[in-house]
Amino acid sequence: MIHILIALILLGVLGAPYVVPNRIPEPLLPIEYQPALIALFAGYLLVEGIRRRRTQPIQTGDDPTRALRQKNSELAERVRGLEGELASVSGEVREGRERAEGLARALAEAQARLAATPQRSGAQASSQSVAEALQMLSLLQQRGRFVDFVMQDIAPIANEQIGAVARFVHQGCRSVFDELFEINPVREEGEGATITLAGAPDPEQVRIQGRTPTYPTQATIVHRGWLTNRVTLPSVTTERHPPYVIAPADAEVR
Repeated sequence: MIHILIALILLGVLGAPYVVPNRIPEPLLPIEYQPALIALFAGYLLVEGIRRRRTQPIQTGDDPTRALRQKNSELAERVRGLEGELASVSGEVREGRERAEGLARALAEAQARLAATPQRSGAQASSQSVAEALQMLSLLQQRGRFVDFVMQDIAPIANEQIGAVARFVHQGCRSVFDELFEINPVREEGEGATITLAGAPDPEQVRIQGRTPTYPTQATIVHRGWLTNRVTLPSVTTERHPPYVIAPADAEVR
């Protein structure tokens, strides 16, 4: 707008008659040059308007580039959130795969041990198992009166008498265990001790309680467990039939 005012002022000054004493008034710019001057100023105004339009930023409220930048920012934020969720899910999938692999290894080991165990016929295995169990109960009864203690109604007996009987039963049963087995704890650590499990343990030796762990993890020994390196049960060849006699009744002849 200021350029238009300047052009009008110049045209007024240059085109106005210039009064000189004793001479005919003439304009400063001859009339034949005025159209050229007007065209020159018009071209200048056109070029200046184009330059200003290109250099000045868009001040309107509807800026399409600003909306696109805001949309791109929102999309980038959503992508970062999805990447975090994907990383979390990937960790859970990796933990699940490790647990599945541990279970598969344990199952393969159990199947291998089962395949290596000599198989007996159903009737033979049942008869042999019954005979061995009876043999074990018979020894516990002979050495520690174990069956007598378990079958006794101890409700009316005083605690002091139960303690004396329990000591006798303990000594007799312990002698049977020492003779037939070599029993040792599965874990050497005492109960209440904290241990570190690098991977899934053998389920036959360590039974995991509580939440499902992510290995490596720490656990507390609740019970040390027991294992035996030797089993020397007497060979039983006599076929037994029910009713099975654990210990014969005693009858004294006087």
